[in-house]
Amino acid sequence: TAPAVAERLGAEWARLEDDQKGDRAALLALSPVVGATLTQLALTPFAEWPRFDAVVIDEAQMATLVQVCIAAALADRRVAVFGDPCQLPPVVQASTDAALAFGRRDVFAQLQVESPLAEDPRRALLREQYR
Repeated sequence: TAPAVAERLGAEWARLEDDQKGDRAALLALSPVVGATLTQLALTPFAEWPRFDAVVIDEAQMATLVQVCIAAALADRRVAVFGDPCQLPPVVQASTDAALAFGRRDVFAQLQVESPLAEDPRRALLREQYR
């Protein structure tokens, strides 16, 4: 019957998903370097990610503070944040001005190192740029 077939297919799908999670966990545990998007980090349950010695975030000016915090929470020792605070801010949609202002605030603004003139030992500027 159709309900029985649907139930069997659902059970098989669940088994395949469990197998994939196990394979993914084993692969992550063996990998010296792992790349992921901030969106992927946010959409995957936190417990499914291993811990990392270091987390490197590139193009951080486009990341929301929540995304940066999720990535940073996976680091045991270091978090390195790279980006140009003068470039485009995070793209967000919000129903209130306050939520929009918070969503657009990037990690550089939060750390108060967004000004190109600010002297701060936590930041460094490139001397040369290649495109």
